[in-house]
Amino acid sequence: MKKILVFASDILPLEGLPTSGGGLRSWQIIKGLESRGFNVDARMPSERFLCRSFSQVVQDRYADILWSPSSQESVIAASNPDVIIFVNPEQNNLKRHPGIPVATDLHGPRILETTNNDNPDFQRIRAVFISKKIAKLTEADFITCAGTRQRFYFLAFLLATGRPMEEIEISYMPVSLSPEVPDVHKDLERKRLVYSGGFYPWQNAVRPLAVLDSVLRSSGQAQLDMFGGSHNVSRDDEINFRACLEGLKSNPHVSFHGYLPRERVLAEFASSYAAFEVMKRNYERELAFTTRTVEFLWAGLPVIYNDYAELSEHIAAYKAGWCVNPADTDAIDRTIREVINNPDMVVEYGKNAQRLVRDQFTWDKSIEPLARFCANPKMLSRPTRFFRLYPFNSPTMTRFSTIHMEWCSRNFLDFFRYVVTKTLDKMLGRLGQRPS
Repeated sequence: MKKILVFASDILPLEGLPTSGGGLRSWQIIKGLESRGFNVDARMPSERFLCRSFSQVVQDRYADILWSPSSQESVIAASNPDVIIFVNPEQNNLKRHPGIPVATDLHGPRILETTNNDNPDFQRIRAVFISKKIAKLTEADFITCAGTRQRFYFLAFLLATGRPMEEIEISYMPVSLSPEVPDVHKDLERKRLVYSGGFYPWQNAVRPLAVLDSVLRSSGQAQLDMFGGSHNVSRDDEINFRACLEGLKSNPHVSFHGYLPRERVLAEFASSYAAFEVMKRNYERELAFTTRTVEFLWAGLPVIYNDYAELSEHIAAYKAGWCVNPADTDAIDRTIREVINNPDMVVEYGKNAQRLVRDQFTWDKSIEPLARFCANPKMLSRPTRFFRLYPFNSPTMTRFSTIHMEWCSRNFLDFFRYVVTKTLDKMLGRLGQRPS
């Protein structure tokens, strides 16, 4: 029996904890490999928003399975695995390849996510992120991704590693959940619609939620339960979240629940009516294989969804929801009213949603390519790395690495100004720290 060490990308859906898309993706890999008989050692990152938000529970119950960038080498030494899996390449903070086969999962277009942040220095941050991604993909011996569209997006990064085309393989492993789907007992009287998950700058649901707000007020026949909130990743993130709340908070048909342990959220889903997840179209949303959507379908919640994503095709084919153009507010309005006024259709579509998951999105099936690799793991050759902005020899930024990065990413005049500014700031800081 092979032992697999999984470095999860976010908080795992353990008892007493909430989770996220990254957490559910990590959980899918852990449980999928366990279903194939592997011995899985799962580790959870300590430096994540939800881990900090639930720090007391995390420290009381799960301190022994946490990892941090500086502890990864000691975790590997203690675990002694046959294969290491990083859920997202940037979770790999090792100084060098560990000499053990490494698999890397590419859950989504992370470069596009960071580009949507409002940091004024986003161009340089993006350059550093890209260089790290390429450096860490160079060290991967097997690669999976969540969507078929994403395979073509990630191909460019793998070509940039210098690896020969004939060695490049990106295996499709869709977002999946347990083959044991939950029991459903919809409350057809209250008709509780669900909006759940994190709010991020690359997800703009302001206009669709405003339409939903209007329909709920005028019809008075349904209500909206909102789970989750902002992860505070940027100022835009907070602004978008507040904009969504502004109109909804005065609506008597809307309830806000924040982040709850996953078992409580799933208990609410069991009696809910349908889910709502319509967001403005952009490159990130087109490529994303949205985790929250698969969870809605798994829980028997047919979803009012976008008409442009990869999952849209599956939802339409199975009649597991309603796909609408997020820019067409009239279509959104009509669809919401159709859903509210047709409970029999909602029940039927809910059954179809779970059938779709059973057919295509359970972890015992989707784990197949990764399970094959773990059963017979092999290391690839190490191509020459040409992209050197990321200081990949250390999990933290040394002074030399910072200066080298700045030199690579700025012209000479900007670099000179940067050095002078930093030097003056340091001198003034020291002066300010002297005792009077």
